[in-house]
Amino acid sequence: MKDLGLRYNERSWAIDLISYINSQISQDDAIQHAGGEWTLSSETQSLFPDVLLFGDQSKGNVLQGWELKLPDTPIQDNVFIDKAKNKAIILGLDSFVAWNAQSAHLYIKNTERDIFELHNEPLYHNTDLRTRQDVENRPDLWQEAARIILKKLNSFFISGVIVGTSPDAIFKNESFIVQLLSCQSEVKAFIDQKIITDGQFDAKVKLWWKYVKNQYPGYSSPSVALAFFVLLRWFNRFVFSNILKAYNIPLKDIEKIKEETSVEDALSFFHNASLTRDFWHVLGPADFDAMIPERVWKILLSFNDFLQQFNFGQIDRPVLQSILKSVLLSSIKKAAGIYATPPELAHLLVLLSLDDKSSTAIDPFCGTGTIVKAILTIKSDFNIAGYQAAQSTWACDKFAFPVQISTLMISSPENMKEPLRVFTHDALTLSPGEKISFINPSNGEKQNIEIPRFSAIISNLPFIQFEDIEELNRLVNQKIADFYNSHSVERECRLDGRSDFYAYVPFILYDLLEDGGRLGIIISNSWLSTGWGIKFRELLQDFYTIECIVTSAKGRWFSNTDVVTNLLICQKKTQDTPKQIKFVATQKQLSESNVGDVATDILANSPDSDNAYINIIPESQLSVIDSLNIGWTSCFADMSWLLEHLEKLELLSNHMLIPRGARRGWNDLFYPSQEYWPSIEDIFLKPVLKTIRGKYNLTVSADHKAFSCSHSMEELNADGYTGALAWIKRYENGVNTKGKPLVKVLARSNLKWYEMDTSTKTDFVLSVNPDDRLFIAKTNEPIFVDQRLVRIVREDNNTNMKLLHALMNSCISMFLIEALGFGRGLGVLDINATKIRRGFRIPRLDLIEQQAVCEIIDAFSPLCDREVLPVTEEIQQADRQNFDKVILHSIGIPEDICNDIYSALLTLYNIRKSVDQ
Repeated sequence: MKDLGLRYNERSWAIDLISYINSQISQDDAIQHAGGEWTLSSETQSLFPDVLLFGDQSKGNVLQGWELKLPDTPIQDNVFIDKAKNKAIILGLDSFVAWNAQSAHLYIKNTERDIFELHNEPLYHNTDLRTRQDVENRPDLWQEAARIILKKLNSFFISGVIVGTSPDAIFKNESFIVQLLSCQSEVKAFIDQKIITDGQFDAKVKLWWKYVKNQYPGYSSPSVALAFFVLLRWFNRFVFSNILKAYNIPLKDIEKIKEETSVEDALSFFHNASLTRDFWHVLGPADFDAMIPERVWKILLSFNDFLQQFNFGQIDRPVLQSILKSVLLSSIKKAAGIYATPPELAHLLVLLSLDDKSSTAIDPFCGTGTIVKAILTIKSDFNIAGYQAAQSTWACDKFAFPVQISTLMISSPENMKEPLRVFTHDALTLSPGEKISFINPSNGEKQNIEIPRFSAIISNLPFIQFEDIEELNRLVNQKIADFYNSHSVERECRLDGRSDFYAYVPFILYDLLEDGGRLGIIISNSWLSTGWGIKFRELLQDFYTIECIVTSAKGRWFSNTDVVTNLLICQKKTQDTPKQIKFVATQKQLSESNVGDVATDILANSPDSDNAYINIIPESQLSVIDSLNIGWTSCFADMSWLLEHLEKLELLSNHMLIPRGARRGWNDLFYPSQEYWPSIEDIFLKPVLKTIRGKYNLTVSADHKAFSCSHSMEELNADGYTGALAWIKRYENGVNTKGKPLVKVLARSNLKWYEMDTSTKTDFVLSVNPDDRLFIAKTNEPIFVDQRLVRIVREDNNTNMKLLHALMNSCISMFLIEALGFGRGLGVLDINATKIRRGFRIPRLDLIEQQAVCEIIDAFSPLCDREVLPVTEEIQQADRQNFDKVILHSIGIPEDICNDIYSALLTLYNIRKSVDQ
């Protein structure tokens, strides 16, 4: 006969024990409820203790977890204790109980040492329970033990020796979600196998990845990010569906999702539930939801069962809101690097964009919902009722996961019964009057609500470079063409084809705005100082009045990307009236405590603000700045001194040729490492200046050798140039990173594929990526230079090179180098030969008398005898200040203007370098 006693295991005992504990609880006890029936079978490791003790129902507090073993496991068994300890850590608990029926030991966390320590005496010990059969047959013994243990524990909880944890703290605890997502590798393997065996699925994943890969930095494989995506959707879905019970929006069959429920059955349940309740974007199915292997699915089910132990209907609303916030933050933090708008930045953007707080607003690229949340928060701050705020606030995103996160972000007790206007939609196809279907969560009725014209469009726009637009969003070209046609935009006024994605959005969404409506967007700073940015600015000013451009002079707003961003606030034009634009540089890192003051100072144009430097420039003055070919990056500084004395300056290109250095490609071939020089004949190695990085003197010499050979390979062989021939053959069969043969890639007209024209020499050089030192160096002899450098070459042999060198290194020149470029994410300046040729100015030579020439050269001499210092130190040097004043005096500019130039230079320099803070 089969031994029935072997069928009684830890799970069986746990179920009986939980039932007994609940029968013994009194109203005055700290322990108010026991749960734990979610414990999984032995083949799948559970994340949770076998028994959980709960406290105050209004707070949902979890007091303690118990790990159970039958007597055949020793109470000191290391695996037994470690498992109990790890589960306590996952839930953020400060104690746990290990009980093997015979003995019950209490472990309490020593917070100073951050370890769990065994309490000085057992909670219970009885040697009469020796076997599994004893536990099954003598419930009276373990029930008596349970009463004793509960009595002792209640005293510990009441006295504060043990305090437990709150449900929102559980979700804040990083260990919890890390443990839940530790099975990501299994989901990835499951997805990878599906990719191998299902071509259609493979294509679907690749298409998804093309659209979202920019949001997942550091991931080269889509299956890694997709695994997180799938797990987090289920995680959020289970949390939200259980919490909905607290708002009298019951999902009647949520309790039926148990251990035996399949993925398909659960998806069917949530699909049906979302048809009769709102929150489709949290509950409803989405692509890839079914990509869960069986073992991982069991873990997710155990998590759902764990949630069902909380009586969410009894938990106070503020606690529930805190739980949702914790879930949301955990999801964003673990969403494989998804770019979330910092809350303080979102708050500032909304305060600057939402003039009428009661008006309708939309974030059409809502991402993780931070901006939508800021809109609702600000509406609430202005005493707009929750239901009214929900009705006037819209959001959409092209993908389901961001919409799910956004829905969680904005869900609150005030709007839980109001249809949230959050939906999945491609922003580029939004149109006024289009009907969007929502479900009223309070009665399950379907509502078709028309998209209105909005008073404000507020968003953090996707960063997609122009090279990727055709592949990622071909609709852009069609939609911008529709805009050009409907608004009669002449061809010469249209955007440059090299424009990044965000440049198209203000025009494609133009008709969504009501007249006078505001557009508030977060975009890259590239539009301020690039060639395509000129067309963008011109077209923008045709249709919008630019009110405000905000940048940070105190640290990067987005820490997880190298892209430097601006806030751009515009108003849809209603009449063509002269305006002025505020260029604002925030002077403090944004925080919850100061963002309101920052916004107030910007809106009020506060002249003495410690929060923001505000430079107001009339549009008429901007047209002059544009004519100087200086980017709008310069407008964050006061340039009145430059505009006032502009007639005393002239383009450097009036006197010098300004091309870029040699651009040949495949540096390994053309710039051999020094170890190879002896093996190549000297005739084929030409001196070259590759970079001035690390060189801080005002004069430079060649620092490397370039390989260049005009001989055919046959000639080399015949003339015995075996070194050069061997060097060429080294690359003859090589391919580039795309697999194309180098002999074809490097082919140039009138040049051998291995030949570099080193005849182009230069007299002066400027780095195309200056960092903290801004200067133009003179070469000790005319030399060949690399593309990393801008060449400045004399046209007239009669040019006074010493004077010109001095004039190119004045404080005016330093400012113009800074103003002509724009800051990259790593804090270096991006500049090129075209910008220098078109915009770099020096004092007019015809204004400088001969005596002044000598004075300038003499004042410049001390600078040539020392290293150039970082900008902040350089302008403090006495020799520098004397030199700059001599130059200003020579062309009739008052010497005290020197301080204005230094101030403007420091303003732009500090903005650029602030990304390092």
